[in-house]
Amino acid sequence: MKKSTIRFRFAAAALLLASHWLTAISAIRKGTIFAYQNYFGAPQEKYTLVLILILATAVYFILLWRHLYPVTDANVAKSESPTARKSFSQKLYEARTARELRQKADEKSAESAVAERKKPIRHMLKLPK
Repeated sequence: MKKSTIRFRFAAAALLLASHWLTAISAIRKGTIFAYQNYFGAPQEKYTLVLILILATAVYFILLWRHLYPVTDANVAKSESPTARKSFSQKLYEARTARELRQKADEKSAESAVAERKKPIRHMLKLPK
């Protein structure tokens, strides 16, 4: 998506939010905003629209912040310590290597356990080698 398209969408969303805020503020001053009922037929609480607008504004600014300052590998690497600047594939490779080494160590320990079990019998019976 082009940057100009994204900027246009953010600008349109800002104008829409601003118009809703102005409408809500003027309606609150006139006292006409709370004369409607919700989906279930019960009267709305006093500041429901204002809470919805606050949430929408927060989401807008979070999305704007994420667009202006995207989370990239370079930004993450700047915030981490120098020793933690490993790529995901490098960390994956190290984890796989460590797992393979543990498996080999387990296999060797199992073989040595079998050898240990056989060893005392040979000494007890004093069989020739």
